[in-house]
Amino acid sequence: MMRSARSFKMSVFQNLTPILLVLFFILLTVIKRTGDKESRNEEEPLPTLTDRQKGIQQFEIPKEDKDKTNEDEIAKKQVTVNKVNKPQGPALISLDTLQEQKLNNYKKAIEFDDHLQDTKKRFADIVRLAEPILNSNKNWKIVLLTFVDEDNKVFANSWLCNTKYLDLHSSLIIVTHGKESKEFMDKTWPGIRRYTLEPNVPVQDLRKVQLTPTKLQIINALLHAGINVLLLDVESVWFANPLPSFKADEGNDMLVNFAPKSHVNTGFLVLFATERTTSFWATLYGKLRSLANDSTERIGLETRFESLLHSLLSSRFGGVAIRELPIVSYTEGMWYMLSPEERKKTRPIVIRNNYMTGFAKRIDRAMQWKHWFTLNNGTCDENRIKQMIQVVPIVTV
Repeated sequence: MMRSARSFKMSVFQNLTPILLVLFFILLTVIKRTGDKESRNEEEPLPTLTDRQKGIQQFEIPKEDKDKTNEDEIAKKQVTVNKVNKPQGPALISLDTLQEQKLNNYKKAIEFDDHLQDTKKRFADIVRLAEPILNSNKNWKIVLLTFVDEDNKVFANSWLCNTKYLDLHSSLIIVTHGKESKEFMDKTWPGIRRYTLEPNVPVQDLRKVQLTPTKLQIINALLHAGINVLLLDVESVWFANPLPSFKADEGNDMLVNFAPKSHVNTGFLVLFATERTTSFWATLYGKLRSLANDSTERIGLETRFESLLHSLLSSRFGGVAIRELPIVSYTEGMWYMLSPEERKKTRPIVIRNNYMTGFAKRIDRAMQWKHWFTLNNGTCDENRIKQMIQVVPIVTV
């Protein structure tokens, strides 16, 4: 009986052993996998955001804005989606935004074209003044253009005396600004071609009128009419007529004189009426007009004009072809500050009387250097004129 019970137990144990072993191995496997998972969680840090993902995260749409359905919000969301889904390419602009940009550019182009047509109509008279100059002068096809106001009218008188015998006056147009300068030029130089801006405005009110944008409008009107222009400053002394030396330069767009590491000399600029020159000055006027319309930018507009001009010329904006006039011949007020030995190395044709503050001081300097050509009564100093024009002959540069 005892043997039979023992035999039964052994039989049961033998039958259960494989099952127990299977369960044991299953338990070991589960324990091992759980341990590996916990180990990986401890060893592997949470993934960090890349710089680009951080940038995208900054522009994610807040949850409270997801229900907005207006077009602006949809466009913003579309840009964000494009950034996330296409990390290798630039952000896409919605069709509505692109269409709006094109429409704005189209409106600006129409506005500028209308303004250009208005410029041509407004200054048609000055174009009519200039056309006979080109037809009558066979030696050079350039119109000399300068601006005279109440402040610099005495300089204009001296310069006109200075250039009296240089065969220049027949190619000259003087644009006077205001009532006083018009009356002065009518009385003193009645034979010179003139065009008057604000003819009925007295001098005390002229300060309120922005002249610089109007200057550029006149230049644009002449260039669009196919008229070459030499823009000059009457606060200068001329030793010779430089125009014959420019006949070979008609392949260029502009002749300019850069003051060393400073700015372009706006007192002597030759502008040939090429397509590139016309486009260049139209762009320059557009930029300056924007500044003039901004009340915060109106002060110092002439300085801003010179700065813009220098920047566009330096970068050869629009592919303009320019020739730089030599500083030793077309120079500015720094010439007066040179030593005698340094001045001997120059051959001045035109010296602009600047780099000194105040009209009275500049007049005194011109008189000191015998670069002033009127007498006390306002008439021309004939002796000084004839002495001066013999100092430097016409030089081809």
